[in-house]
Amino acid sequence: MRSINASHARAGRADAAAQHWRGAFPVHDRIAYCLSSRESQRTIDSALRMAGFGPLPVEVGESVTILHELARCSGLVHDLYPWDITGPLQLERLRHRFPHLLYFLYIPPRPGIADLLALCTRLNGVRAELQQPGTSRESERLRALLISMLDDGPRVR
Repeated sequence: MRSINASHARAGRADAAAQHWRGAFPVHDRIAYCLSSRESQRTIDSALRMAGFGPLPVEVGESVTILHELARCSGLVHDLYPWDITGPLQLERLRHRFPHLLYFLYIPPRPGIADLLALCTRLNGVRAELQQPGTSRESERLRALLISMLDDGPRVR
């Protein structure tokens, strides 16, 4: 009986934390993505739709339209393109401008990518996964990871 009560108490705390997070940060049903590969764009788009989110493809820049659109999203999927210092710097600017967003780095396995990820690890609300192109279950894997990222929102901020 104790273990059942303890699990209910933990579930109650988790619900309270989720409610607090939802009160402190806007929750939207859209997640933006900025990816350089068409295959990655299709995979993320499919994963987001499977998870019940509205995918929003964007070109991250400083245009007013883009900034307005990102303000209405819960997260951003990014591949750190052009895979040099520009990617982490762009992510840091976005993180400061949109502290409510969760960031999911969906990066290709390429030389030097670990060094770029090291620059991103100091930012809160950032999760990273290597792309696994060509696998038949990649959209399903990403669907689960994206849902988990949003569920973990209160802990990663």
